[in-house]
Amino acid sequence: MSDIDNSPEQADSKDTQPGNLPVDPHNGKDQSANTVESGIVSSQDLQTPDPSREKGVTPASPPSGQGTQEGKTHQHSAALSAPCWCKSPPPGQSDSDPSTGSHDASRHTGAKTSSAGKGHKRQFFMIDMVLLMLCGIILPVITLAVELCTHMCGEIYVNPIPTYFHVALIALVPFGNFLAWRAMRRGRSDHFIRLALINGVTIGISMFYALIFLPLIPFAMFAVIFFGFGLLPLSPVYSFICAVGVALQLKKLDPAGCTTSATGFVLLGILLAWLSMAALELPGFMAHIGLTQAVAAGSPEKNRAGIRILRAFGCEQAILKDCYDHSATVSDLPGLMFGAYNYINREEARNIYYRVTGRPFNSVPRPKIAGFTGFDDNWFNNWDPEVAGEQVGGRANGVSLAASSIDGSLMGDAAVGYLEWTMTFQNESQSQQEARTQIALPPGSVVSRVSLWINGVPVDAVFGQKGVVRQAYQAVVAKKRDPLLVTSAGPNRVLLQCFPVPPANSETHQAGEMKVRIGITVPLVLETKDKTCLFLPHLLENNFAVKGVHNIRLLSESPLVTSLSALKSESGAPTCLTGTLSEDGLSAPGLYINCRRCPEIGQYWSSAPLSHNKTFLVEKVQETTEQPPTHIAIVVDGSKVMGPHMKAIAQSLSHIHPEIKAEVFFASDEISALSPEKSSSHSASLDSARRDLLLAPCVGGPDNVPALLEACKSAKATPGGAIVWIHGPQPVLFDPSTEYLFSDRKGTDRPMLYDVEVKSGPNRLAEAIQKAVDLQPITRRKQSLDKDLEDIFSGWTGLRKSYKFVRLKTDSQPAGPGTTAIEPCAQLSTLFTFQQTEKLLAAGKDEEAVRLASHSRLVTPVTGAVVLETKQQYLANGLDPDNPDNSSTKPSFHGFNISAAPEPHEWCLIFIAAGVLFLTICKRRFLARSRA
Repeated sequence: MSDIDNSPEQADSKDTQPGNLPVDPHNGKDQSANTVESGIVSSQDLQTPDPSREKGVTPASPPSGQGTQEGKTHQHSAALSAPCWCKSPPPGQSDSDPSTGSHDASRHTGAKTSSAGKGHKRQFFMIDMVLLMLCGIILPVITLAVELCTHMCGEIYVNPIPTYFHVALIALVPFGNFLAWRAMRRGRSDHFIRLALINGVTIGISMFYALIFLPLIPFAMFAVIFFGFGLLPLSPVYSFICAVGVALQLKKLDPAGCTTSATGFVLLGILLAWLSMAALELPGFMAHIGLTQAVAAGSPEKNRAGIRILRAFGCEQAILKDCYDHSATVSDLPGLMFGAYNYINREEARNIYYRVTGRPFNSVPRPKIAGFTGFDDNWFNNWDPEVAGEQVGGRANGVSLAASSIDGSLMGDAAVGYLEWTMTFQNESQSQQEARTQIALPPGSVVSRVSLWINGVPVDAVFGQKGVVRQAYQAVVAKKRDPLLVTSAGPNRVLLQCFPVPPANSETHQAGEMKVRIGITVPLVLETKDKTCLFLPHLLENNFAVKGVHNIRLLSESPLVTSLSALKSESGAPTCLTGTLSEDGLSAPGLYINCRRCPEIGQYWSSAPLSHNKTFLVEKVQETTEQPPTHIAIVVDGSKVMGPHMKAIAQSLSHIHPEIKAEVFFASDEISALSPEKSSSHSASLDSARRDLLLAPCVGGPDNVPALLEACKSAKATPGGAIVWIHGPQPVLFDPSTEYLFSDRKGTDRPMLYDVEVKSGPNRLAEAIQKAVDLQPITRRKQSLDKDLEDIFSGWTGLRKSYKFVRLKTDSQPAGPGTTAIEPCAQLSTLFTFQQTEKLLAAGKDEEAVRLASHSRLVTPVTGAVVLETKQQYLANGLDPDNPDNSSTKPSFHGFNISAAPEPHEWCLIFIAAGVLFLTICKRRFLARSRA
């Protein structure tokens, strides 16, 4: 009440009450007659001149602090006599117009209203400040922090923060609103232009994300009512409203008196924000355009254009994310809005990644959900849809090869050996994972033992038909038990997969471990009569990282020599070679060890196991002279990884004998893969071929099938023709019917195909055509490619002698000069049985081959090995651990065992998983479009 009583307006209303009317100073008459009921002063009194105003004297302000009604009356009497309060309004203007300075009853009755209005405005101002703090600052900060820690939105809808730059832009929203809040609290801004610009950026960013989350608003409102989590997706909308409200009040904060227009700077800030977002999303948007064109059916021109777009804009990470089941990013939505987005499945994306980069997609680490390393352990990113599949597939999150050791013993004179590779896998994630790897075996070797540690005890595998053991593995994987599976994956290659690698301990954070072992029976390569060679196995493709220490320990009665500086020979008998390989050493081809032998020994013999000296196994040294091919067709892979080796390949062509007809085929993605009829065939001369190879563009990853088909046709046209295929990794089979394309090459006249790998990696093409051609893998022995190719080409002169072992079975005991008897040798028996299995397969006797390999416990193209926990699990899946013949106990079945029902306690997890994936499935169905 004190504020209201001391106001001039209230004083006027009190002084004009009856009984306190003023007296005219000129005539001294009472002015009550000149007043009306409204209390307005007469026009005569309003027209009375003011001497003090004429002289330029400012009227004195009425005294304040009068405690009596009389004092207030005299105070207001003097105020009414001043002409500045008593000026008549101009014609046509109301008396209550404040611009005229008139004094009417509205000022009397509206005094309390004006004061109350100021109070309401003050109240509304405080409410606006609180809302701005809550909705424009605190809520965006909480939303960003929650998404950084949990990636909740990135898992079920759209990943709003795929990079650090997105995080920085989103952080500008609460920062800009905070600067505006501070300026409004002070009532002015010393940096008005900067504030307007930042406010425009805030509006632009919040508007962009508000449009992205617009489809979630109905669900968010429902979540707010029932769960309280709906505020997070509503945060961009609230931030946008707050930023627009700040923009409307910016002029009041200008200290220059609103001389500077804030609208222009706000619009400039909005433009800068949208340009920044466009720059961040351009690679992803162009990736979707390129992917859509690259997979367009029946349009080679679009395919080539799409691949060029992807290479030009460097869209490797965007394609890599499509190689996995990942959540959408903000760049997906612009593509969808403009009709440029088309759903790409995993296999298509993986093929395109190879065509763009020339590398297998799983040769690089798995992409993170949001590009951060510390917040990527969640159910969505740990989910592996390729568990128990027939391919290595994508990288598993948190799984690594923590340690391994290769222990073995070699018999240099008999040229046989046995290696055991023990691997320890670790899982640092919070979910069970499967470890998968493809292993390159030494030439001619076979896996003859498989073990898995269960409760600290190694358990050996049961061998059986390949389809049966895979079905058993898949059935037990569905139960989340401990199986291990090893199957053949091509010439001298096996696929190892084990599940589950247990998750890390949630309390101690100690990684879970799983330990496996494979035993490999190895024939040593006979280089000369007095020297054999052992090639070490190595990893070709894996879904885990390689870490830790990897030890080598080999024993031999004969001296061991190696060029590997990491391995050292220990003196004593037997000779011991020990050392440690690096992480790259486990994946490097051409790691070999030489073992000396006695050149006078011509053959070894041993009694066959369980034959009671009635059957004998003989291994003879056979000397042959290589017959050079009369015509060779050289196919050079044009992938990106081949670029640094083109000079070495071109130089090696000069070592081809002049009498051998040679032609060079260059497999280019732009020519061979898409237009086979325009394949770059160099048949004029080797000199021109060398020049063309030096200038050949090595980009991406081309399809080598068209060039190989042309080479097969050319080599088959000449008797004694051969093919030399020089290539990098081949992780993609472009055409599923590739095997049938080479099927007409079967027969006695099919050419020999020498497979030369420049860089170790998966080879899907060799797996597909191994039954249609005589595939001969060439193991590299030199440190440089040109030396290896020189040895191959210069050896085709018809003069160089070669040595090899021939293994056979006889009923009579061998005798003669150079014959040496050895103790019953399991390795010699294993290699002989493996040789017989290959002969049966070549003759089309698959059932006999399965029975022989299962009985002898071998992993072959038709048999595999599996480790289960209990005997009941073996019997339930058609395997008998007590019966060595598991060839036809149960028919082969490819795929998961659909009859295996989950255990009762797993239904809860299934419903939870279904709820989490519901929105993802709906999104995929919406994005999927039919192709012509």
